[in-house]
Order: sequence, then C-alpha cells, then structure tokens
Amino acid sequence: MGDQRTYEQIIALWAVKTKDFMTADWFPMSEVLKRISNRIINEVQGVNRVLDDVRSKPPSTIDTGTEQAKQTNEVELQREIEMQRVRIMHLLQALDDKDRIIEQLKSQQQ
Repeated sequence: MGDQRTYEQIIALWAVKTKDFMTADWFPMSEVLKRISNRIINEVQGVNRVLDDVRSKPPSTIDTGTEQAKQTNEVELQREIEMQRVRIMHLLQALDDKDRIIEQLKSQQQ
C-alpha cells in the first residue's frame, strides 16, 4: 500500500459469538485481526482498510449491518466529492496563474 494516502474500499469484519442466533456479543480477535487485515490489504486489490466491528447484537436475527454500510459509503462519497472540489479549485488557480504569467510576458516583450 505504501505511504501515500489512498481512497479505496473498506472491509468491516464483524465476528460474534452466539448460542441462539437471536442475540450476539462481539468476539475479540486482536491477534487474528492483525493477520487477516494484513492479508486482505496486501492481497485484495481496491481495499485499503479493514475495520473491526465491535457492536453487540440485541435480540433479533443476525443481519449484515446494511444501514451502517450505507452511512459509511455516504461519508466516503462526501469525502471524495470534497477532494474533487479541492482539485478543481487548484486547477482553476493554476489556470489563472498561467494566464497572468502569459500577460506579463506579453507586456515585457512590448
């Protein structure tokens, strides 16, 4: 992955322990998580983060956290939009600088 910042996909691992699949508690997987996350980041193209989801599950069926995934995607999308806006602003500033330099060179030649 290197030292530069990347904006790619995130994988959340939700390990739980349950007896009845109605309730569940998160399962601590600190050492295993280190190995799993390193392998995923190094071997799965397009993924740059692995998160450990440590929420317990109240009485209900085990779900996949779809609503939480939607919220995470929205936050990432907003971040990407802001980055693109900043890039556009930098490009516009560079164009303004270029036009100003061209005008200065023209006036110096006269």
